[in-house]
Amino acid sequence: MSIRVLVASLVVAAPAVLLAHHSTPLYDMTKPVTVEGPLTDVKFRFPHVTANVKWQNKIWKVTFPPPTVVAGWGVTREMLASKAVTIVGHVRKDGKAEIRVGRVTVNGKTF
Repeated sequence: MSIRVLVASLVVAAPAVLLAHHSTPLYDMTKPVTVEGPLTDVKFRFPHVTANVKWQNKIWKVTFPPPTVVAGWGVTREMLASKAVTIVGHVRKDGKAEIRVGRVTVNGKTF
């Protein structure tokens, strides 16, 4: 396979992969939820910052943007792991216990 064919294939496939990975159709974007509490198992790594939070008597996975975005907000792993936070986000339509973060409030500051 020539390098041109390989590069062309990657250019054509990349948008579909990115859209599938970052799509919002998995989440109910019409009904934001607000969750308050301490985060556990905070992972500040690619492709997304993740954590867990206890809400509605079960453990929910919390999915943030990528670490570069979260760090750009001025939020560190230590900030997320050390205190109760307030998250405004959207839950999955399929019933899986996962929340996609739209906003987070840490130390009285909203990002």
